[in-house]
Amino acid sequence: MLKRTPFYDFHTKAGGKLVDFAGWEMPILYRGIVEEHNHTRNSGGLFDVSHMGRLHFKGKDALKFLQIVCTRDYDKCEQGQAKYSLVCNEAGGVMDDVIVGRDVKNWVMVCNASNREKLVAHFKKIRNDRDLDLDMNDQTEATAMVALQGPKVIEKLTGALGDEVAQLKRYHFYTGSLFMIGYTIFRTGYTGEDGVEIFCPWDE
Repeated sequence: MLKRTPFYDFHTKAGGKLVDFAGWEMPILYRGIVEEHNHTRNSGGLFDVSHMGRLHFKGKDALKFLQIVCTRDYDKCEQGQAKYSLVCNEAGGVMDDVIVGRDVKNWVMVCNASNREKLVAHFKKIRNDRDLDLDMNDQTEATAMVALQGPKVIEKLTGALGDEVAQLKRYHFYTGSLFMIGYTIFRTGYTGEDGVEIFCPWDE
């Protein structure tokens, strides 16, 4: 049975055409690809990307672990900063492209939905083989994630969430709350339009 994101009911009520994508029932269009493309390019589009993997790492060897599995150097990554990288196997073959950010207590990795399970298995093997002091927590099915992309998105979100959104630099993130619901907002998308990605608890 296909997995469903917390926005499944929204998609069906909005007339979304749902298909199997990496084991998830995801919408590919609502009214039409051209109309939705133009709306995103001229104003903004909202995308459910809850199917993408969200992995948390913490512990004494968390940074050491990331230096082993990623091609990017995270030693100088600051709190609230994220960096794009590749995850390679031990032969140097690319397993996935990821974005990794340094939060207050842990590191956050966003990976592609189709690669999440093989990455988790790979990471567990690396941790065990090298006896690393590391906790890995797969938050994918405990959180929701949406991307908002388009030229008017930052302006609209600033009106709703405050100036902190407009001041957020590319490849940085922060944590806030709205109506007592905590969220984390990243400015890391690379669709060709400016925008953000927002994580929040699945049940909220």
